[in-house]
Amino acid sequence: VENGTRYARFELEPPFDGRKITISSVLELRAPGLGVPKLKKGEDDGGADPRWLEAEKGIELEDPAIREMAQGLKGKKPQDVARSAAEQTSTTLRPSGYDPVDKGAAAALEAKAGDCSEFSDLMVALMRVREVPARRVGGLLTDWMDTPKHG
Repeated sequence: VENGTRYARFELEPPFDGRKITISSVLELRAPGLGVPKLKKGEDDGGADPRWLEAEKGIELEDPAIREMAQGLKGKKPQDVARSAAEQTSTTLRPSGYDPVDKGAAAALEAKAGDCSEFSDLMVALMRVREVPARRVGGLLTDWMDTPKHG
């Protein structure tokens, strides 16, 4: 605890290519059942930001293979397109292990492999081609009763 704020520090030793990984995080502890806190004004736009439909580094919307895959997604409603994109991404790509260099959606699709960032990039690209606003968000989710997960 420092100045009333709780911090956690994790240090991970090899087998990470001999490199030591240190993670420092501010902890916000809530009892189970309290739910997710309400967002403050301006924290989320509900997908209305036009950036969530545009190409960007790693989200190559004009790539022919990405466009072809996106056109094959099932559904018209955003939630159905999202389900189909998640299914296609998870059945098309195989995990390649962590790589500190983000390769992007097109390279992942060509290689049929990637780490978590490439899985995210491909899913976002597929959604955007289908005109469903999407963005990549990273973080760590912990639960009182479960193993931490990241995205």
